Amino acid sequence: MNKTLILIICDFLLLNLLAVTQWKKEPTRPLGSPVPKQSVGSVAIQNQDLMELMRISLQDERASRDQLAARLRFVQSDLNIVEDSLAQSQTQKGKMERDLAEAQGRVQEMTQKFAASTELERKTAERLAKIASDLEAKKIEAERQQKNLTELEKQQVAARQQMENLNAAVKVAQAEKQLIKETLTEQYQRELEAKKAEAARQAALLAELDKQRTSALQTAQALNASVAVAEAEKKVLRENLTDLRTEVQAVRQEKARIEDHATKLATGVGQLASGVGQLAAKSSELTQEIRDNRPLNANQILTDYLSNRIETVIEGTRPGIFSQVTRSREVSTVLVNDNGRIYALLHVLDTPLRFEDLPVDWDILSGVVAHPPKLFSIPALSFLAIDPRIVVISVGAEQAAQLGVRAYPTTRVPTKFPEAILVGKGGRYYGEVEFRIDPALPQYVRMKTKIFSRIFGEFSPSTGDLVFAKSGELLGIMVNREYCVVLNNFATARDIRLGVKNTDDKTGVKLREMKQRLNRLPLALQ
Repeated sequence: MNKTLILIICDFLLLNLLAVTQWKKEPTRPLGSPVPKQSVGSVAIQNQDLMELMRISLQDERASRDQLAARLRFVQSDLNIVEDSLAQSQTQKGKMERDLAEAQGRVQEMTQKFAASTELERKTAERLAKIASDLEAKKIEAERQQKNLTELEKQQVAARQQMENLNAAVKVAQAEKQLIKETLTEQYQRELEAKKAEAARQAALLAELDKQRTSALQTAQALNASVAVAEAEKKVLRENLTDLRTEVQAVRQEKARIEDHATKLATGVGQLASGVGQLAAKSSELTQEIRDNRPLNANQILTDYLSNRIETVIEGTRPGIFSQVTRSREVSTVLVNDNGRIYALLHVLDTPLRFEDLPVDWDILSGVVAHPPKLFSIPALSFLAIDPRIVVISVGAEQAAQLGVRAYPTTRVPTKFPEAILVGKGGRYYGEVEFRIDPALPQYVRMKTKIFSRIFGEFSPSTGDLVFAKSGELLGIMVNREYCVVLNNFATARDIRLGVKNTDDKTGVKLREMKQRLNRLPLALQ
């Protein structure tokens, strides 16, 4: 048993004894009086009373002890409950301390987020101010464009009026041409009859005159056929204002030549045959010019593209953040002829190179140009100066001949037709698209960005699509989804060699330079 509990019990018993003991004061004896003697019997009675008292006290003490033991058990039970409560309190305290630490962490995190939000709000305000200034500039630009549009509408009305006048002039010229043709035929018949009579009288020249007459008749028939072809093809030219002016001038010149030829018919059958031959040659030239100005449709251009496309495969390896990076690109393209120099045409996205990559040197780059069964290694990739996103591959004339495909010439007059034919993804989609000239960007034409459907479903121009003029010549290539660069200058800015250790070629420096050239272009072209 606990010592403290024993001391408490002993103190309790002692107090009970003191409480039940009756203390009697002994009567005061006079000083010097003798002490009274008690008898033995009284002493025994007193001892018995004391024993009885001790017995009763002991019983009371036992009862009190039982009560105290019961109370002790109750207190022990309460103590256990208190200890359990204390343990739970300690657990709750630890949990509350952890919750407090988490709350403090969340407060710190919210403080950081608030600081970041404040910084973001400041940057957003700056961007809004910049956007407002850009919006004001674009509003001014829109007003200027509106004025230009009004001026263009006026010019269009004037051009339409001029076209009507030219149509009237063409009709008059055609009528005059028909009249001259009929007069020429009558004169020719009369001259022919006269020469026949002359041939009958001059028997010696009969054979020669028959040969000349037969040749003249054949030439006249060929001329009539050529004139019929020219008449049929001139209907197409009436849709183009520039061609109408050329046609009117050509008709007038033809009229003058025919009149001059009519006066020379009288000199003889030999001069007649010579004049008819010259007229046939001029008619052939006119027919060729008409064919050059006749627009081709999208199906014809796609068929020609599919017959003359080539395949390019370029792959390379460069260091990455965690490991080597390997890229490979395989695309279809065509050859383009620039005054005898032949190139394969690509967009930089058709190669493994990217301007947005880290400016590190490529370990190795290699590639081939192929038109089965022939293929050739690519010696170098060249970035054009007019736009660094355009990449060309130099192909020799002998190699181009072995590939067996046609090299497309570049168009000399990009604005001859108001529409162009766009071919993309190796010919998987194609169609006719209108374009506009941007005076601020003379080296580019702007394609319509809306969804259109002319030939082969709905699609929009995409980066890297090839653009052909309706004459069958190559107009350019899409540098983004809106603008096409007109290819008439193949001067290069930088070359990257293939098939060698490119770390010695400083490809990272060259790509960073091309990215800087791209960033200097107007924002609409980037």
